Amino acid sequence: MAEKDNHVVYERMEFLKDELLNDLHPKTLKSIQDKINLLKSSSISNDFLKIGDRAPDFVIANPVGKKIKLSHLVKNGKLVLSFIRGGWCPYCYLELRAYQKVLTQIQALGAGVIAISSERPDYCLNTMDRNALQFEVLSDRGNKVAQKYNLVYKSESEIDLWDELGLSKTVSDGDLSYELPVPATYIIDENMIIRYAFTNPDYRYRANPTDVLNILTGLKRL
Repeated sequence: MAEKDNHVVYERMEFLKDELLNDLHPKTLKSIQDKINLLKSSSISNDFLKIGDRAPDFVIANPVGKKIKLSHLVKNGKLVLSFIRGGWCPYCYLELRAYQKVLTQIQALGAGVIAISSERPDYCLNTMDRNALQFEVLSDRGNKVAQKYNLVYKSESEIDLWDELGLSKTVSDGDLSYELPVPATYIIDENMIIRYAFTNPDYRYRANPTDVLNILTGLKRL
């Protein structure tokens, strides 16, 4: 895919933020904005992992039961690691589709992609199928891995919002604690060092896939 096409994917994500919000009831819109403002004003950002930090290792079973270990994955090359809220989140599935569109370019640069969701394994498999993904979406029940990356926040104030959007059961089926990760994208190298980090408490904003490709290109030249 050409760089211009990468920007088209990203611009679609940008457009969707406004498109989705325009269709919501004012009360729902206010609930979303209030939660985002609360997260942005909290101290959670102070604990986000940064470039140069060592990535915490983890082991997660994929939807068919195969155990995936981060430190084993990076032995084969750098990894783009994406934490998502869930396949029910439109911003998340647009992000996943964006990575699928540039997957061959990422692989040509000697890297791979995995996503981590708090949803249960069968929901993750459904997310992979619905979006025709050729990379793993792993189930992080209880947000145990996301906690290692300091991304988890409590979402009790969103329960009424999820009910209004018809998402309450979908979310609670993944994690009954009503905790969610702040969406994040990392590039992790063969030594488990974070070489790129994108985290934003405003979950409507995601890493630009072109930026990810540029970082991987620069790392390949080293």
